[in-house]
Amino acid sequence: VLVSFFDYTVDQRLLHANPARPIRAPKARRGVERAIFSPDEVEAIVGAQETTRDRLAVLLLVRLALRKSELAAIQFRHIDRARQALTVHGKGATILVVPLSPFPDLMGALEQHLEERQPSPSEFLLYPEKVGPAHGRYSENAIIWEDRLRPMSATAMHRWWYGCLGRAGVVERGVSRGAGLHTARHTALTDFHREFGDTFLTQALARHADVGTTQRYVHETGAALEA
Repeated sequence: VLVSFFDYTVDQRLLHANPARPIRAPKARRGVERAIFSPDEVEAIVGAQETTRDRLAVLLLVRLALRKSELAAIQFRHIDRARQALTVHGKGATILVVPLSPFPDLMGALEQHLEERQPSPSEFLLYPEKVGPAHGRYSENAIIWEDRLRPMSATAMHRWWYGCLGRAGVVERGVSRGAGLHTARHTALTDFHREFGDTFLTQALARHADVGTTQRYVHETGAALEA
């Protein structure tokens, strides 16, 4: 706080230099345990989704370790059906072409969604929509408004994700804390590393500049250590 304040005074030409610049922030605490989803929970989350779109989006999270922003940015022009690959636009303008063929369940959900929706290349996978009674007060809920050419907001994605978890019984319905989207990323990278045992390959999937960052995402559970 002090460094930022005195930087401001320097910018405003009230001081010639920042006297707080030598102050160093304390190191972040390490050793905090991060939860990951078990294989049974992953299967339940995927299987509980009522639409192919939601099932596809969940699979992209738990198989490809997408960040929230990366999932939100997916348009159908980023999907190459011939090569069975997805172009991921990550942090810092990084771009990675990720193969989808190693994940048959993901490819199956993708093909089914494409056949059902027949989307245009500019459509987003997740987009804002409003659900309400379509015909009168007592009718069943339906989508009454949507904009497929806009990405879903971060707040809406947060609600969407906890709706997915609630349908699977992983969290109580209405709960919106404790198992965020990043938990799916930790789970996907742990599962991938456990399958292939290659930290640098896991780093490539994670789109991390530093392999040390990747190592913090790999959680070897007690069952894996015992095996």
